[in-house]
Amino acid sequence: MWRMESTGTFTALLLGFALVPTVPMHAQACQETAQSQIQAALDSTTNRILLEDVVGGYGDEGKSVLVQIAGDESQPSRRRGQAIQLLGELRSDAGERLLTAMLHDPKTICSAIDPLQHYRDAQLIPEFMQLLDDRRYCGSMVSLSIGGHDKEKRTDVFLSDEVVGALERLTGRRLEQERDLFVIGHRATQPWKDWWNENRSAYEVAPASLLAPESTDGSDRYPCSVDKIAVSPDGKTAVSAGKNYDPWVRAWDIQTRQQIWAVPTAKDEDAESAAFSPDGRTVAIGTANGALKIFDGTTGQRLHFLIIGEGVESLAFSPNGTFLASASDDHAIRLFDTKTWCEVKRIDNSDTTEGIAFSPDGSMIAAALFEKVRLWDVAAGAEIRSFQVRPGQSPKSFADVGERDAQLWRMAWRVAFSPSAKVLATGSSGAVQLWNWETGRELSSTDSGGQVESLHFSPDGKWVIWGNDRDQIVKWSPSTRKRSRIKNEFSLGDTAMTPDGKLMLSPGAGRDIAIFDLESQRRVGVLTCSN
Repeated sequence: MWRMESTGTFTALLLGFALVPTVPMHAQACQETAQSQIQAALDSTTNRILLEDVVGGYGDEGKSVLVQIAGDESQPSRRRGQAIQLLGELRSDAGERLLTAMLHDPKTICSAIDPLQHYRDAQLIPEFMQLLDDRRYCGSMVSLSIGGHDKEKRTDVFLSDEVVGALERLTGRRLEQERDLFVIGHRATQPWKDWWNENRSAYEVAPASLLAPESTDGSDRYPCSVDKIAVSPDGKTAVSAGKNYDPWVRAWDIQTRQQIWAVPTAKDEDAESAAFSPDGRTVAIGTANGALKIFDGTTGQRLHFLIIGEGVESLAFSPNGTFLASASDDHAIRLFDTKTWCEVKRIDNSDTTEGIAFSPDGSMIAAALFEKVRLWDVAAGAEIRSFQVRPGQSPKSFADVGERDAQLWRMAWRVAFSPSAKVLATGSSGAVQLWNWETGRELSSTDSGGQVESLHFSPDGKWVIWGNDRDQIVKWSPSTRKRSRIKNEFSLGDTAMTPDGKLMLSPGAGRDIAIFDLESQRRVGVLTCSN
């Protein structure tokens, strides 16, 4: 295992940015200008995908703001350091000019090399060649054994070491015999000097001939993925988002089964949650990278970009549409005013929250977490009571230590209020339980059949319906104890029910969303995504 260290506040920040822990943002920037949003993102997260998405969403204006921050010595060192690194991923002419100037400044030369190697500029090759003999100190590499039993071995990182890495990226060549970085102490520079002597004439004739060719691997084409899903309040539209290999949010007309719109979002981020506003005008998507994105439900236009900084596991609009609540991996439930999109309240839920739900009058919010569900008074931000859920059985074997330590079979996964607001349903890996939330008394329960990924009441409150990770949709009547099960092959567990309670939509492990009639328990249609 390797880690990079360096000296000096600014240099340490730039070489070790990935090691800086994420700092939660305590107040969402309400003024959604390019300047305010980009500064807030740089201050709140080190997630490269999220940062690229924020800046890239503003196009050329975003890149200009990034260049301004990167070139401003009065900016906080952490913010400026992240901006300089992003100049590599989000290339621009102004960014290259700034980085090239930094390459000639002894104070910033180490910081400029890494982002510069992303630019396909042949003029950088001779610039880097001149630095191959430079032994200035740029940091240190520390080697540790996997088990941590060996002593740390520290190796200085010289400017020439960084330059060799940049040349490899620019030219697509590796000239060292030893392929492992720093094993021989430092990167070998003589092979590059020999290569330059052999190819100098060719460079003078056609500089671009020494650059690595553009990628033609077809990586810009993605297979469809449908995972998280939401249905509009009028029951006419379904919206979904998928896995990180499919950077699109899609909408369908449920009746005609036709795709209405598809809009791109960030590659390499999983969608974790989706919710329609009560008026159907907007849809919210929460991502594993810590973004909360608000789209126009009719056109798919992205309207707002809220920065959480940690994975957004669950979303819920208040019944009157005044607030959007998000639950994230930093153990917080955040409430956003849907007029200003300012964060107006934060509740510390003490653990990772997997599911949230507002009561029908919007006065309470229930949150599913490890071993229990907590019920909160929204206005006061005070806990009313908690409910201990029934865990599933512990697996007999685990894939790794992380899976064993997570103990996911003990989680509460989903919560839902009955239409009358008198009953709270909780779903765990072991059971679906109904509670009188006023007294905390359990009213009824049944085996969940696996990890509960979605949980609903029928509009009349007589049935509880859920999807689990065993490819099942289960329909249960607490009063009659009647149960029915729909086998849903290749299901991912998430479901969305139409407001009339007649249809259940269930994303599959691929490009299809199955539509089931809950009365007949038969599949009556399929929504199929297309690029």
